[in-house]
Amino acid sequence: FFFFFKQKTAYEMLRSLVGSEMCIRDSSIRAQLDELFGKDRNLPLKERNKRQEHYSDHDVCKYFLVSVCPHDLFPNTKCDLGPCSRRHDEHFKRQFEDDEERLEFEKKYVNETISLIESMLANIDTKIRREQAKVEAPLTQAEKPKEVMDKISAIDFEIQKLLDEVLRLGEEGKVEESETLNNEVEKLKKKKEELMLIGDNPLNPNVKQMKVCDVCGAKQAINDTEKRVQIHLEGKLHTGFALLRKEYEKLKERKERVRVMLLSKKDKDDRTKE
Repeated sequence: FFFFFKQKTAYEMLRSLVGSEMCIRDSSIRAQLDELFGKDRNLPLKERNKRQEHYSDHDVCKYFLVSVCPHDLFPNTKCDLGPCSRRHDEHFKRQFEDDEERLEFEKKYVNETISLIESMLANIDTKIRREQAKVEAPLTQAEKPKEVMDKISAIDFEIQKLLDEVLRLGEEGKVEESETLNNEVEKLKKKKEELMLIGDNPLNPNVKQMKVCDVCGAKQAINDTEKRVQIHLEGKLHTGFALLRKEYEKLKERKERVRVMLLSKKDKDDRTKE
């Protein structure tokens, strides 16, 4: 038996490709409309009102409603939290902001977001303190300039040699010669101290000096080029933590405003009951 398979013409293949491209484009447009107007936008009004999605639904991201979602800030970095499993739809944000009865929800969502951001900032601030302590720690022997350390070793050898000679002269009763060599020893000790200061000097050009960014904890060379500094400032880690710090301050102010508004509402309700 022979089986014959019909080969697609170029025209048929083109139609298939165009159809696939249109499907991809349509799904992209559909996703944008879902985000703006909700997934039930095409349902009849009566049915839509019956099953309307709400910003308080479990699958809606509450961080996104009141601030920024940290899951979006650090993709492909050491601080990547992974994609957020909940929905980030502008439709829900508008719904939340238009709801005049949202205060209790707002209080809860603001507190939850503050708690998460506080935890993230506490972790990065701990890292900043740890890295800063490393930068400010004295240089190890390996980090000190070899040229300076070689000179110090040579002076140590010379000092020990003179001390042995001072001891011999003392035993022979040659006091003046012994004191003269003692003075030479003191001079060498002072020279050694000067060299040790040079070796420990943080401005030593032979040692790469570092600083720690007080926003994101990244280590940078003090004399970095302007281009490298700009790359750091525009990086995901720095911009992400800079935004988190800014949002944290805004959320604390918002928390206080919501607290005052809730107290005012309670007083008003109490007077109405009377």
